[in-house]
Amino acid sequence: MNLPAVEFSQLDDMLDRTPVIADVHSLVPLGLSPRTSIVSNADHFQIQLDNRNSQIDNRILILDNNKYLEGRFPSVSVPSPPSSREINQNMRYHLEYARTKILTNRRIAPYIERDVVQSSYDVVVFLLIDGLSYEDIAHWKYHVQPCFVDGVSVTFQLNEQNNLLRTVGFAAILNQPSVFARLYRHNYHRSIGFTYWQSDQNRISKYLFEGIPLTKVENFQAVHGILDNTQIQPNTYIQIMREGLDGMAHGKRELHPAEVSGAIVAIEKDVEQLKLVLQKNGLKSVIYITADHGILWKTHHDFFAIDVGKSKPRYSTTRPEEKLIDYVVRFEHENIPYYLLTYPYIGAKIRSNDSGLHGGLSYQESIVPFVKIEVN
Repeated sequence: MNLPAVEFSQLDDMLDRTPVIADVHSLVPLGLSPRTSIVSNADHFQIQLDNRNSQIDNRILILDNNKYLEGRFPSVSVPSPPSSREINQNMRYHLEYARTKILTNRRIAPYIERDVVQSSYDVVVFLLIDGLSYEDIAHWKYHVQPCFVDGVSVTFQLNEQNNLLRTVGFAAILNQPSVFARLYRHNYHRSIGFTYWQSDQNRISKYLFEGIPLTKVENFQAVHGILDNTQIQPNTYIQIMREGLDGMAHGKRELHPAEVSGAIVAIEKDVEQLKLVLQKNGLKSVIYITADHGILWKTHHDFFAIDVGKSKPRYSTTRPEEKLIDYVVRFEHENIPYYLLTYPYIGAKIRSNDSGLHGGLSYQESIVPFVKIEVN
């Protein structure tokens, strides 16, 4: 059935008057007010409606449908996401939806495993990008879906014993067992690894590329060159770590928007070239792409500073005073509490040499892309 398409603002107005059944862009619920209930099970909701003792007085968005509800409430489609302002204002109230209905960083590994087994690809490439927001590449011609970073949005994190936390950053994406280990069980016994990380991050690379022969490269052109001169065999897994926007965010005092745009275009060109290299092999291949976190550019936002004690700009491991608790969302990783500052608050001064920041809860930091590109 072709549903009438409406804008997010129209849906928002309708919800003030009646429950609405809607086929929506997956980010739409994150932009709705905290008074809105998100219903994902139509049959369960129907039981509530039929129970005279149930009180249903919230704005209600129904994402599921059944014959009973179909004629009772209006049905629409909302194909476009809300604005970043609306998501930043309200996403903290819909984290349960984000964790269960949107792909998350911790569910990428099983997602890839299922998809590869189902499609029987000869070659699997997993491209990990250090710092890239969903909105940066949502316009790509490929299928780009939003992925929720479930927790502190950083590249990696160490505990007090200086051990890598497995549920944060790239370690959370690769998961336990890792993507490589999962695919190895399905006969992907050949592997190739590339990283731009240097010696100071050797320990992290060793963990993330465990079992994968690893080559350090200066740039992505080196990856293209090596793969172009390699006879890639069936049942091969290739894992690549590429610099994204994180390097520009840290260590550069002034940053022109054209530099950011240029960096995003460069990533797209590198992906296109990677696709061409794989096509030359004539094997059925797939490229998956994701990022560890997005970036909030300091010149694009009006931040409000609050004192939360020992804090990074966008998160703290110390519980704030009670009067500030409404400005943070608590996550826990391996028994370590993290208090993510919600947009637009910061808990520490931004370093003078930083053009961007991350670690907290916002559309720009917490919604990263997940891309799938089939190569035949």
